[in-house]
Amino acid sequence: DVDPAYDLYLLHFKDKSVMSSEDEYPIVWVGWHNAMAFCAWAGLQLPSEAQWEYACRAGTTTAYSFGDDEENLHDYAWADLAAEHLTHPVATKLPNPWGLHDMHGNVWEWCADDYIYRYENAPSDGSVRRDPKAQTKPLRGGSWSTGPGVNRKTPAWFYSTALGSVARFHVAPGNAWQDRGFRVILPLKSTQLKVPDGCTPAPGAQAGAAGYADRIIHDKAGMELILVATGELTMGSGKQEYQVAISTPFYMGKSEVTNAQYRRFVKASGYDGKPDVDPD
Repeated sequence: DVDPAYDLYLLHFKDKSVMSSEDEYPIVWVGWHNAMAFCAWAGLQLPSEAQWEYACRAGTTTAYSFGDDEENLHDYAWADLAAEHLTHPVATKLPNPWGLHDMHGNVWEWCADDYIYRYENAPSDGSVRRDPKAQTKPLRGGSWSTGPGVNRKTPAWFYSTALGSVARFHVAPGNAWQDRGFRVILPLKSTQLKVPDGCTPAPGAQAGAAGYADRIIHDKAGMELILVATGELTMGSGKQEYQVAISTPFYMGKSEVTNAQYRRFVKASGYDGKPDVDPD
């Protein structure tokens, strides 16, 4: 059967994609199942929506992690015309207050949850939400393709809705596209050492929350992760707000997963899965 998404996924790894396959660019043309397969191989996880928004906000309550003034957006995000309708190398814009790059723009990022429109009865501990009737998965953060367009005719709410800390988007888990990638987390347990197994302290790392190294290198995936401490979050906005308490610290990828990191997984595992096929 013809599968355009799978064809484009394969072309991306043959340097024939419209999006760059250079090492430092974010991986794209990956569906939710592809992201989950990478995580299973690396011993990592996709963040829950609550973990993602908590890390994106980084203690802020503004529309963006850098404040409410969209004039500053392009200092922090590859988005709209400034992005030239393409992905860009990760971690080349300013980070949020916790050192995380590209939380706004560059590529939409898959989360682990099922997509549920409202937050009623959502778990207060920020864990992954499941709905057996759900048919789509959420993505967060906006992308290079998000913005007001020519002559800024898009309504003022669009930026905060499609690029801000509360921005949400949802599609079928097999719906890979050129503006969709992912970021990973490494949950911590109280029994773990101050540097998790399979990791080493990043150069210049210092003691962070509970004595954990504030930055680590995940040896298998070859990526840097930033420690996210515990805390509370008012998730969403307006009528959609609810309170979440993140009670367990976790590490989050400093940037989106890159082509080089995903290619390492494909080479090591022989994985060549279609975006709409569950690896299990």
